[in-house]
Amino acid sequence: MTFNQFKSTIAPFVTITITFIGVALLFIAPLSFANSAVDKSANSDKTSAVKTAKSVVTSARSQTSPSTSKTNSNSSPKLHQGIKVASSKSSFKAKQAKGSSNVNTNKSHHDVWFHSVDVELLEDPNHNGYYNRIIVNFDADTYYSSSNIYAELSLTDSYGNTSVYFTTDDFYIYGDSSTDDYQIDTVLTTNWIADGYELSIALYNDYTHELEAYIDASETSALADLHLESIDYEYQASHYLNVFSSQSYLVTDSDGDGYYHSFSLDLDIDNNYGSSDVYANVYISNDSYNWDLMYVSPNFTVSEDDTSDKVHWEFDLQTGYPPGHYYVRVEVIDLNSQLTLLTMNPDNYGALYALPLEDYSYEAQQQPVTPPPPAPPQGSVSVESGGSFGSLSLMVFSLLGFMRRRKVPVNS
Repeated sequence: MTFNQFKSTIAPFVTITITFIGVALLFIAPLSFANSAVDKSANSDKTSAVKTAKSVVTSARSQTSPSTSKTNSNSSPKLHQGIKVASSKSSFKAKQAKGSSNVNTNKSHHDVWFHSVDVELLEDPNHNGYYNRIIVNFDADTYYSSSNIYAELSLTDSYGNTSVYFTTDDFYIYGDSSTDDYQIDTVLTTNWIADGYELSIALYNDYTHELEAYIDASETSALADLHLESIDYEYQASHYLNVFSSQSYLVTDSDGDGYYHSFSLDLDIDNNYGSSDVYANVYISNDSYNWDLMYVSPNFTVSEDDTSDKVHWEFDLQTGYPPGHYYVRVEVIDLNSQLTLLTMNPDNYGALYALPLEDYSYEAQQQPVTPPPPAPPQGSVSVESGGSFGSLSLMVFSLLGFMRRRKVPVNS
């Protein structure tokens, strides 16, 4: 068979094969492209899901519960019942590199563990070494790609009494990521006495509520001997404000009955630690039990050993105060925290005790009484009588005797 005969014989088969391959490629290529597109879409969805989860965590950190603040570094300060959330620091201690944990946790038996915990104490207005603000920043890791957990924070005093002071919302942690650390910023406001507290943190699975990880002072010294006290102890009057002088003046008694419708107070209050912006509520009572708010002062500043910050208030009672002895109470309020820094009770300050007062309406009802002119000197004429003759008879006889004695004898 010659070459030309061979060529003509197989040419139809080659043409059919090439055509078949071309047609097959036309069907296979779109399917392959579609599968590739599906894979890319799935991967894109996973990436989006992770980013969404992280944004939820960020959002959750920006929100605050009724008792404390858990924020990222861009959170803004808010005020809540029982807890005052102070301003957040712009940044915390630099994250330690993985492998240089400050926590001695045995993680071989745990799916979640603590990598690092940082604690910062702030705000000590009375400079006694006990702080009212505590910032906790921790980084937890997991063997899984992500875990949904929540944290419970507790403080234990030196007597062994433990109190849970905050429970977070749920949040995600991702493997051993160094960007999923969590921060809780809390200000203690009431009923935390000055003491050295120990902090403990428990992490729970958000679905099963089983304990995933726990850390306390036995695993890191950062949680031991935290010198804390609440704001109400920081601002106790016994060591924060004191009264240098107090004086009251009775000014106007129009009807002269001894009860005044206007009076004034002079107070010199000192701050033992720097200065404070405050205002005062002034109460009045006629029995020292039932108090009426009489006056709210303008804002003023009290400073340490400064006589120029003395305040002078004048009061003019118009109606509602019948004549009597009244008691005055003064409460000094911190302008920022709204806590009462000082209470001046009348039992402790003579200037506020049993002031003889009445309102102006009683002064107007009683006009001054003009005393009558003095009476002329009194005189009397008395005639005494005695015996049977009486005074007139005695006078007659005396006259006759006088005439006889004056009679000159005649010479013979």
